[in-house]
Order: sequence, then structure tokens, then C-alpha cells
Amino acid sequence: MPGAGHWGYGEIPAAITRGLLYVWALGLSILLLARPPAAGRALVRGIGMIFALCAAAVWLLSLLEVLRFGEGDRRPLIPPKALTWVTAAMSSLLFFGLLGAIIAGR
Repeated sequence: MPGAGHWGYGEIPAAITRGLLYVWALGLSILLLARPPAAGRALVRGIGMIFALCAAAVWLLSLLEVLRFGEGDRRPLIPPKALTWVTAAMSSLLFFGLLGAIIAGR
């Protein structure tokens, strides 16, 4: 689980951020890929795949960051401000993608 290693090294805010971002991206990807609506199916599945890739990226980058922590390097691979912008971009993608699926269904 992304964030567990950060928690172990005492980086509690980073652990919570990475854990929530991972659960959010993975949960939405499962929802969007498992039961896409009939209208705009390709668009919704595409967004689901992007969210699945984001969840995998959060997992991999959290793992690499914790491995660096083990070597004594405490600098984050992704700064907190960048994580905020990534989350904003994912939210916008979700909004506009679902809006596009709704418009395609009319």
C-alpha cells in the first residue's frame, strides 16, 4: 500500500497523501472499467485506464521514494505541490471525461 513505508519513516502527511491518492485512483479505475455506461463507453474506459496508470505510478513512485529513504535520502521524488497539481489534473480529467460521456449519450 503506498504510504505505508512513508508512515514507517515518520512521514505521516506524505503517507496519508499517497495512500489517499492511490485508493482514489484505483477505486475510480475499477468503477470506470467494470461498469462503463452504454453511451460514451470508449471515453469512460479510456479515463479508467488513465486512472489505473496513475494508481500504478503512485505505487511505483512511493516504492522508489521509500527505497531512497532507506538509503538516507529524505528528499521527495515528487514535491507536495506537484502532487496537488496532479490531483487537480486528474479531477479535471474525470469531470470533463464524464461530461463528454453524458454529451455523447444524448
